Amino acid sequence: MLWTLDNDQMIGWLLAPVGFFIGIGFLAGGALIHQEYKNGIFLTLGVLVVSGFLSIAFHAESMSDMNPVTLIWGDSAMFMTSILCSFTCFAIVGLPLLLGDGNMKQGWPPSLQRIFDGAGKGEKKRQVVCGSCNEKLKIPSDYSGNIQCPSCKSTMKV
Repeated sequence: MLWTLDNDQMIGWLLAPVGFFIGIGFLAGGALIHQEYKNGIFLTLGVLVVSGFLSIAFHAESMSDMNPVTLIWGDSAMFMTSILCSFTCFAIVGLPLLLGDGNMKQGWPPSLQRIFDGAGKGEKKRQVVCGSCNEKLKIPSDYSGNIQCPSCKSTMKV
């Protein structure tokens, strides 16, 4: 055992947010797998690795030492069961990678990809002035073609 969590030390509550985010990771990975995205498998496998490590590192010796990342059945900690559970889940989640027919989608769903692509950088825009009403318009910097002024409805080529 790497660390002992004694409820008298009030350390177990620190692991509650960790347990919550592990659960969110499993839900997100499952949702991506359900939509047939290969990255859902990788996300779930990553969460399983973190979850398995934490359940082994913070395993409890008895029910009174139980914490949010502990696996306990009955009155004693099941250290080997925790390891077995982690490896079994790892094998089940990884099975589509081994036996799949390669039809899973690469990358992320478009809504998530836009978030990942746009994180930290805004879309570059340039300013043009309407030739009819002198309204300042912002358009994407890489756009060329016809635009319509929202104020006077006149069209112009940029």
